[in-house]
Amino acid sequence: MISIESWSAPGNLLVAGEYLVTEEGGKGICLAGGGRATMQEDSSDITELNSIHSGSFQVWKPDNPVKESLCYFVWEEAEKFNWIQGRKKRITVDTSSLYGPLGQKLGLGSSAVAALLFSRALSESADNSRIIDIAALAHRKWQGGCGSGYDIFTSANGGAGCFTGGQLPSWESLNWPSLQYWLLKGSISISSVRALRRYEAWKKNLDKHWLDIPLLADYHKCLLETIRILILKDDAARAVEFLEKLHELAVFSSRLGSTINQKSMPLMPVGFSKGKKPWHRQGVAAAKSLGAGNEIVLLAGLKDGFSKKEQLALEELHRTNRAFPLSIEKRGLSRDLSK
Repeated sequence: MISIESWSAPGNLLVAGEYLVTEEGGKGICLAGGGRATMQEDSSDITELNSIHSGSFQVWKPDNPVKESLCYFVWEEAEKFNWIQGRKKRITVDTSSLYGPLGQKLGLGSSAVAALLFSRALSESADNSRIIDIAALAHRKWQGGCGSGYDIFTSANGGAGCFTGGQLPSWESLNWPSLQYWLLKGSISISSVRALRRYEAWKKNLDKHWLDIPLLADYHKCLLETIRILILKDDAARAVEFLEKLHELAVFSSRLGSTINQKSMPLMPVGFSKGKKPWHRQGVAAAKSLGAGNEIVLLAGLKDGFSKKEQLALEELHRTNRAFPLSIEKRGLSRDLSK
């Protein structure tokens, strides 16, 4: 086999704006990080799409009748744009780096990254915006019609950004504060699709536009205030201001979760103070649940933002694969020129 191309893309996180990113005009604060998935495209006498993740290897071929595979939906969308022109190739996407050492999911959007990389491999276009659209459509269909596309946009663009949801989603780059970041892994798996259905049912009962619901309007206002902070260049004062806003966002997130009966209060480890409110040390550190529930917690703080006891707790959790330092990926979807 002759290698044709090799690409990579980072994982993605929705830091704030859960549920709101599914609304027309709803904002979300997103971040690329946690490692990079890779795509290797090779010439071959057959066409197949291979997926490697969490110690497993799966093969999908165009004659596969099963229509539940992510690869099927990416292939279907690619065919609509005449990207499939008979040239045979073997495409291998490896998202293993977006999982923990024991194969545990870290909430880094591995399926969205896979959809993006498969779309890139099947496309003959140099226009990444078209590839983003196709990947988002395919991933949404694979999820049963749910999904805003924030994860695709984040992995494609890299760094931090403001995602605006709706029929024509958009992305605006933001400046991410220089702090230390950790991901804490909870023990309970959360179904984003089930949580979104609870949100939709709650909103339907109110029979109002989402911006006419006080809780959502206030959450969105806080998002806009945080985004304005993140448009500015990084400095020490802005980092502290961001931590305070992250706490406010965590409060809104927890209130919204309680309202729709989907817990999203950050689960803090032994060694951190307990309380009914999201964990927060004013001016130095804050914690917020990510996504639909409290399965993943983002912990952010100044360099000296955690006590010695807390730092030791984090190091022990890291040793036992329950906490992970979060690396920020400024580079989005990119061709690997080293291959």
